[in-house]
Amino acid sequence: MDLFLRYRNIAVLVAALFSQLVLLGYQVRQEDGSSLLRTWTVGILAPFNQGVHGTVEYGANAWREYVWLVGARTENEELHAELDALRIEHQSLERALGRIERSTSLISYQADIASTTVLAEVVGGGASGAAKEIIIDQGSADGIAAGMAVITSEGVVGWIQAAHSSSSLVVLINDVDAAVGAILEDTRVRGVLKGRGGRECELQYINPDVPVRVGEIVYTSGADRIFPKGLPVGEVIDQEQSGDSQTILVRPFAKLDRLDEVLVVTQGVHQSLPERREAQQPAALLPPAGDSEDGIETALTSRPSPLDSDLTDADRLRRQYERIGAAQGHTFGEGLPGSRPPNFNLKIEPADAPPIQPRSAEDLSAEETEDTGGLARP
Repeated sequence: MDLFLRYRNIAVLVAALFSQLVLLGYQVRQEDGSSLLRTWTVGILAPFNQGVHGTVEYGANAWREYVWLVGARTENEELHAELDALRIEHQSLERALGRIERSTSLISYQADIASTTVLAEVVGGGASGAAKEIIIDQGSADGIAAGMAVITSEGVVGWIQAAHSSSSLVVLINDVDAAVGAILEDTRVRGVLKGRGGRECELQYINPDVPVRVGEIVYTSGADRIFPKGLPVGEVIDQEQSGDSQTILVRPFAKLDRLDEVLVVTQGVHQSLPERREAQQPAALLPPAGDSEDGIETALTSRPSPLDSDLTDADRLRRQYERIGAAQGHTFGEGLPGSRPPNFNLKIEPADAPPIQPRSAEDLSAEETEDTGGLARP
């Protein structure tokens, strides 16, 4: 209060000047029609407004870029975890679907074969990396015993080497110590299929003079008394002849390096081998390619009829003799002793030509006179 009384005159002067400036600014107009007071007010308050706006914008950016992203980061991590879980579930469902499809195929194969089998799943491999072995989830408690054959719908796999309570050890046919009685599809020659430790096996004890073709199917022969006869084993992929022996490589049908489900043969039944597949003889042949239409027509007319193509040489000769006899009025097997035989050198039409009418005795006599130079036969 004392301060105000001390500077009262100055304060009154300042207030009067300020009032005059306000009134002056209010009254004075600029070119655009706005008052000078408004221009002063905007000029004074603009820096303050800019400062307030910058402060608010900075705070909003800090909220959006940091405080709000803290929750978004947490949500992002949750979404990633959920996505990983869904991927794992998807892979599990794919494996389950593949297992169902393979099991369905094996179950269908179980119904087709005569042997009694048990479905088992592969749960592991052998202890040694060199040995070709697998472990299945069926054991002695499930009726599995050592020596039983293990197969798939594609072909044979191996046999049970040891059966435990809830699992069994299976030796694969490509193991170096494995041997399977085998038989070739075409020649029905028996041999022994030996494992080589790799993907292929070797068919041994086949005589070198036995023809073996690449692609020939190899079946079980039943001689080993483990695998029932007639099960597919593999196909011949290579054959080499060397002196008095031949090397035959066989690739098993079963994918021994990626087995998931197998069948254990608890009671084997031998079955017959498939019939030999022989090449069919052509029922009709195309004419040989000629340079002119005459050549084509000649080839077409000389081609045997479909009926004659099925005949043997003896049948064709017999038909030719019958046509010769019919052309000369002769019936085989009915002539009297001393009667004149037919002329087998007589030229006749092809087999597919119209039938030849029997000839009269006068025509035959005239023909014989021409053949003998005008002299009658005795």
